[in-house]
Amino acid sequence: DLNRFRVEGGQLKIDTTPTNLFDMTNNAPNLMLQSFPEGDWVVETKVSGPVCEKWQQGGILVYDSDATFLKLDFVGTNDPGQPCSRKIEMRHEIGDIFQPAFPEVTVTGDTWWLRLEKSGSTFTGSYSSDGETFEALDPIVNEELEGASVGVYAFGQEQTTSVTMAFDYFHVLSQEPPDETPPTVTATLDPPEPNGDPAPGYEGTYNTPVT
Repeated sequence: DLNRFRVEGGQLKIDTTPTNLFDMTNNAPNLMLQSFPEGDWVVETKVSGPVCEKWQQGGILVYDSDATFLKLDFVGTNDPGQPCSRKIEMRHEIGDIFQPAFPEVTVTGDTWWLRLEKSGSTFTGSYSSDGETFEALDPIVNEELEGASVGVYAFGQEQTTSVTMAFDYFHVLSQEPPDETPPTVTATLDPPEPNGDPAPGYEGTYNTPVT
């Protein structure tokens, strides 16, 4: 829908539509996708939007077809007119069949960093409120997405009004999972203590080679 997305202020902005990808509906426009090579990868985006109705959302989409896909998103969960409630979730389908995996967490705020890691047929979503510290959701296995397209999306099934989801970037972080473990370093001396007879006044000083 050319009237419902734009690049503005350094962001890709997608206006949510009362559409969906689940079941047999399959009528959501503006899935911003690109082809990816086979193998493992990690992607990340920063998404923001005032979601406040079922099911206004935006996030990362792994897309083989309207029938087979996986998404990691920031979504509104409240009925129209009720206090805003939101969550980060992962959902997926295979052959138009909704899969029984529901990793999710309740959140507040309008801006979230989302990271999705593919390792074989296992997909692990993570989220962050500051872009630095990420928390992982439970992984999902989908064996039908090898070679699928990947990108960002937004829609708003059951919404009564539209909101704008803004994406600052969509990055490939690596083709392998990132190493986030700080290194540890130890050191020893050989010989461990000074030896030999130092000159007067230099007691405790090495007077032989030290490794």
